[in-house]
Amino acid sequence: TSTATRPQTSTATRPQTPIETKPPTLTETRPSASTGSGSLRTPPAAIVPKTLTFESELKKLQTIFQCRTEKSLNLRLNNVYEDMAKKFRLFFKTKLSPVTVTFFEEVGVDDGGLTREAFSKVFATANREVLCGMENRFTLIHDKIKLEAGDFFIFGQMLSMALLMGASGPHNLSKPFAEHLLSFKEPKSYDIKDVPVAEVQEKLVGIKNCQTKEELDDCFASFDERFEAGYNKMVLNMDEREHFCRLISRFFIVERNHAEISQLLKGVHPDLLSLMRRFPEEGIKELVYTAKHIKASDITSNWIYDFSAPTSLKRKDENN
Repeated sequence: TSTATRPQTSTATRPQTPIETKPPTLTETRPSASTGSGSLRTPPAAIVPKTLTFESELKKLQTIFQCRTEKSLNLRLNNVYEDMAKKFRLFFKTKLSPVTVTFFEEVGVDDGGLTREAFSKVFATANREVLCGMENRFTLIHDKIKLEAGDFFIFGQMLSMALLMGASGPHNLSKPFAEHLLSFKEPKSYDIKDVPVAEVQEKLVGIKNCQTKEELDDCFASFDERFEAGYNKMVLNMDEREHFCRLISRFFIVERNHAEISQLLKGVHPDLLSLMRRFPEEGIKELVYTAKHIKASDITSNWIYDFSAPTSLKRKDENN
């Protein structure tokens, strides 16, 4: 039989390509600090995201805002609100820009202090212009004339400018009103003290304190403001008092001023409003009054003590 063999394949080796070396990464084996061997493997460093806060995000907005061209506001100390409103109507028809403030009655350069003083005066006198209610529980005034004039839009711009320039907010608004501004959700509660109309507030207190049905009927019969609020029931039962007071309070604090609130929000810088809604607890602090009790340590912590020489007799007394 034929013993033909298969042709042998070539044993020539292919040319080897050079191995590409990479620079060591965080996962490369590195010598151990204790043994000097390469057995210790270092895990990749975790990238920890920076915690976002209201203060840090507001600082970013302020930095961006300061890049715009400044406008100069020359104001009268006794008419700060009126003068600033006129300047805002003139300068800021489309968008806001940074301001420097001077006063007719004073000579000085604005390094931030005059701006903060101006906005402090603006918010202190706003209750005579666009706000109403009890002290530190203000809401917007219900005024069609001011609404047509765009006064609430201007106030929204002033609020924005104050925060973007590093000044403080109003710190005098009603808390349920401020909660409504930042969320448009139902506030947690309505305090009768937040009702901006003194006569309505007194009548609500009277309704709440009635001890008998006869007293309640008399108080309810004289409560004509309930019709303005859309409450048309002719009889109020004793167990309905709390619900009634809440409905009336909500109307006078929020619902009656719906058009004014909408105009105010249009004047607020959109990025600032978005930030305050992202951090509502911090945002509300710029709008409402919060009593801060100053302790002795709050003052002394800012002192720098100037002691006598360590070896002197006077130093012993100072240490005691």
